[in-house]
Amino acid sequence: MGFSQFTTLVKYQLCFSTAKFHDYLLLAFFDAFNGLTSFSINSYHHFIITTNKANPIGTTKDDRRKLIIRSSDQLIGKAQYFTDMYALLDNVDFVRTCYDYFKTYDLSGYEYKNIPI
Repeated sequence: MGFSQFTTLVKYQLCFSTAKFHDYLLLAFFDAFNGLTSFSINSYHHFIITTNKANPIGTTKDDRRKLIIRSSDQLIGKAQYFTDMYALLDNVDFVRTCYDYFKTYDLSGYEYKNIPI
């Protein structure tokens, strides 16, 4: 599947709460599926996309369906940082400490709909 075909599939899934299964197959594989019965399914699609492209998917300032986060280039080529990070993630005590911290973190004043733009 090419990038433009993938973009079309994502856009299709973000815009509708239901999808015709036959239509979904056509979009996903771009083949003619002759003789298939079409039926509706609920769409609960969520996407996490990682890419090195500068503009991975089309969006506008008032787009409420996508959250695009530009990551820093600061750690490019810093292999030791990632080696150390993976060592921490392999450490059960470290992971448990993080879990305990976030489980007890006070979110009472947090406004999840207040996304900084």
